[in-house]
Amino acid sequence: MAKTFDVSGEGLYQHEIGNLNCQEGWCADEFPLLCKCGGLIHADFGDEDSSGDYWIYKKCDLCGENYEFAKDNWG
Repeated sequence: MAKTFDVSGEGLYQHEIGNLNCQEGWCADEFPLLCKCGGLIHADFGDEDSSGDYWIYKKCDLCGENYEFAKDNWG
């Protein structure tokens, strides 16, 4: 069985560590993306703020919240 982790801290989705085709949370759309550390940055949809906008929780399955996007994500 694959290891999973929680991106948002709310326990809504369990993202599969190392799975470039993860379909949990916001990963079904634009994520996961490569991190400079070699891991994958997964994402979950956040709540609405006072201006009506939403945010996205992002977390790397290797380095956690210290992620940095790799240049490979944009060519």
